[in-house]
Parts: sequence; C-alpha cells; structure tokens
Amino acid sequence: MSSITPSHIVDTLTDVSSALLASLRRVPSSAALSSVGVLAAAYVILFQYFEINQPAGWRKVPSVTGKAIWNLFFKKTLEEQYQGFFKPTHEEHGILRSSLIRFNRVEVSTPEFARQILSQPDAFPKLIMADRDPTSLTALFFGTNLVFSNGDVWKRHRRIANPAFHRAWNTQVFGDLSLDMFEELDKLVEKGKTADVHDFVQRLTLDALGKTVFDFNFGAIKNPESDYVKTYNEIMKGSTSSLYIIFPWLDKFPLTRRYNSFKNVKHFNALIDNLIDKRRKELDTNEIADEDHADLLSLMIKASDDEKKPSARKSMNDVEMRNNMVIFFLAGHDTTANALACVIYYLAVHQVNHLALCFIFFISFIQGLRFHIFTSQSQDVQRKAHAEVLTLLSADSTALVTPTFDETKHLPYLTNIIKETLRLRPSVAQLPMRIASRDVAMGPYIIPQNTFITINFFALHHSRKVWGDDADEFRPERFEGHQVDEKLADPDADPAVGEGKRDTYSWLPFSFGSRSCKLDLFRFHYLI
Repeated sequence: MSSITPSHIVDTLTDVSSALLASLRRVPSSAALSSVGVLAAAYVILFQYFEINQPAGWRKVPSVTGKAIWNLFFKKTLEEQYQGFFKPTHEEHGILRSSLIRFNRVEVSTPEFARQILSQPDAFPKLIMADRDPTSLTALFFGTNLVFSNGDVWKRHRRIANPAFHRAWNTQVFGDLSLDMFEELDKLVEKGKTADVHDFVQRLTLDALGKTVFDFNFGAIKNPESDYVKTYNEIMKGSTSSLYIIFPWLDKFPLTRRYNSFKNVKHFNALIDNLIDKRRKELDTNEIADEDHADLLSLMIKASDDEKKPSARKSMNDVEMRNNMVIFFLAGHDTTANALACVIYYLAVHQVNHLALCFIFFISFIQGLRFHIFTSQSQDVQRKAHAEVLTLLSADSTALVTPTFDETKHLPYLTNIIKETLRLRPSVAQLPMRIASRDVAMGPYIIPQNTFITINFFALHHSRKVWGDDADEFRPERFEGHQVDEKLADPDADPAVGEGKRDTYSWLPFSFGSRSCKLDLFRFHYLI
C-alpha cells in the first residue's frame, strides 16, 4: 500500500473545502454553520502545514497575520495602522510577517535590513504587476517601464532615461502656473466664495507636470471640468483600488464602473501616443534648441533616437516610451498635490508674510515635497524660513519673482524643513513590493523564495532606535551638517546622515541606490 504524504493530506483538504463551499447554499443554516466550522478547521490545518514546512529561520520572524487580516476590514490611515497594529513589533524587532496559506509577506524597518534589500536587486527583484496579470487595468495603464521592470530591460530603460534627468529644469513654468492659480483664488475671494485648496493644487500640479513632462496644457487650473482632467481623475481612482491590486484576476470580469476605467485608460493612452507621434515629427525637422527648457518627452525621444545609431544598443519603442511618460507623470502628481495643500494650510495658520507664503509655496511646489510644520516650534520655524526667503527676495519687494535654478540651491533651512518633513511624512510610505528570488538570510531570519518583501519607510523614519526619543517630533535642526546631499547623484555612494552620522539607510524618502526614484531624487538634489 502506498504511503500517505503531507501533500496527499493537503490535496484532500483542498478538495473537501471546495466541495463544502459548493454545497453550502443547498443545506439548512445549521448545517451550513457546521460546514463553515469544517472549512475553518481545514484552513488552520493547511496554514500549519505550510508553516511547518518553512525553514526554522522563517518561523523566527515575528508574525502579525491576525492583525494584518483584521486590518483589511477597516479604512484606516497609514499612521493609524502603524500605531494601532504594528508599531510595537517594528520597534522591538524591525521586521514582521503575515501569511495567508502560501502568500507570505514581510516588511522591515531597520537600516541594516533596508541596506540588504536595496543593495541586492538580484536577490530581491521588483514585483511586476504586468507579469502577474498582463490583462489587468494596472498592467494596461503602467505596462513595462523604468519603475516596473527588472534585469536587462530595466538597465536599458535606465540607460536611455538617465540623460533626460541630468540637467537643470525650467523654473519659470512653475512660477507662471503658480500665479495663474492665485489669480483663480482671488476671483473666488472677490465673489465671497470658499476655495477648496486641495482641489486647486491638484489641478495646478496636473498642469505643471503636463507642461514639464509632455509640454501639454491640460488646462486644469482654468477649466477643472475639462475632459482630460476628468479622465485622469477617474483612472487614478480605478488604478489605485486595493481590491484589484490584491486580486488582479478580478479584472477578467469587470463590472460597469471598472469597464469605464478600462475605457478611460485607453483614452488617456491614445492621448499620450498622439503626443509622442507629434513630438517625433517635430524633432525630425527641428533640433532641441535649449535642453534646460525642453520637456521630458523631447529629451527622452532624443535619448532613444541616439540609441538607434549603429554603434548603440537597442532603443525604446513607442509603447515603452508611453509607459515611461505615464509613470514619470504619476510619480510626481498626487504626492505633490497633497504636499502643496499642507504647505498652504500651515503657512496660512501661522500667518507669514503673503509674499513669503507665495515664495515658499513655489519652492515646495518645484520640489514636489511636503512641509509638516507643527508643535510649539512652529512659529520659530516659520520665522527662520521667512528670514531665509528674504535673503533671495528684496525685503521691500512687492512682486513675486520666479527664482532661477541656481537661486533655489541657496536655501539650507528650507532644505532641512523638507528633509524633516519627508522623514515624518514620506511621500511613498513603503518600498514598491519586491519578491525573494531565492532563500535569503537576513540576520537570524530566513526569507523563503517567492516571499513578498518591502521596507516600511514610515516605521523606519519613526524608529526611536534610529532617531532618538524625539523621533515623532518635527525638528529640522536634526539635519544640520547633513552629508547625504552632495552624493545623492551617485547611487553607489554611502554617505552619513546629519547628527551623529546616522546610517545612510535610516532616511529613505526616495529609496536609495541604483533603483532610487529618478524624478524625485533629481528634484531634491537640485534644491541643495
């Protein structure tokens, strides 16, 4: 007689569970309740089986499975999730895991673990949504690009994109659009109406990125009901749905609203395709006169065309070009809009000079970063920031003059405000999901192959072990003497961080290394 193995037990339990699920609707409620109990027992046995068959080092990783599952039923902010469920485990161990049958997920929050993940892209490649289900809405919208690719494909995209980011940006675009927004706000004030600040800055950011990335005017500031604006907003709602991110196969059966999301993505993609085609034709007859004032699309097309030369390697096709333009656009939009709303709110509450408010708002806008000014130090922070602004503006000036690219480099205190804000409120709370390509040792722990793994930037940036007892306080001075900035452009650099020369990997608002965020990293670097 053949022996019974654990795999036979698993197969049997799976078959029994499926049969019970199919029959639940055909039995009385009392019998159904009993069947549910059997299903629950089967799940527990399956879970324990997979736990037992994992390496001992995996079982050492602190588990928060129950809390993680419970958390799915509540719409809580990231901070509420962290404070209510995961903070004690992160503070004590710097690592935690959750499991659902064969789905294992790990998040880490120490500089040492972060260093290991970011410095070993072969061991921890990115999880590519298009690979999971190429027919999903997310895959259709994002496709393969610099952010969502690995290996040789990523290297090719990075090689082509690099030249487009190594130049100055035209600050006048941001200044002109900022003034347009203030004009629209003034019109509402004159009519005695209330303005939704977040709505305004969302429209402002949409226009600014449209001009910077595509040299295309969405017209959102002047016309919030335009077709382009509504299409983009609907896409963002659909593509960020957590339900479809967790279960991408649901896109195979789209309901009415989801079906409309697919139509909107196709419409938006067609817009970008037309922009690329139009720009290619323009560049066939006209060279880029001033690269510092050129849009990102033109620079990317030029770089890709340079790759087509006989001595060069494979270039970027139009679909890949579109995918990259979309991801660059999205990388700077919502986070920037939220940041600007916070800037206007906090500076208005603390009643700084109106001209200084406009100028600091502008500086924050071109960086796409967040101010988070609170606690009893706020008035002093605002006073010092105001004084620094006046070093670039004449004290008796009555006009807002757009600063040049070079002038934005001479704001050390505002720079520290931005750094501290990004520590407390990182624009991206967690590293885009990676997946272990093999069993990997991390300290006393083992991360099994195919485990999803991420860095919790929020937990890392609030760690008292890393930042001290005042980790939750807003204190820009902690970054005085900061040594990271001079080396940010070098992905292989390993500089120190401010007071006490903290580990480089203790502050990761843009990730770090060769896969750090190209757009945000560049914008931050040129402010320094």
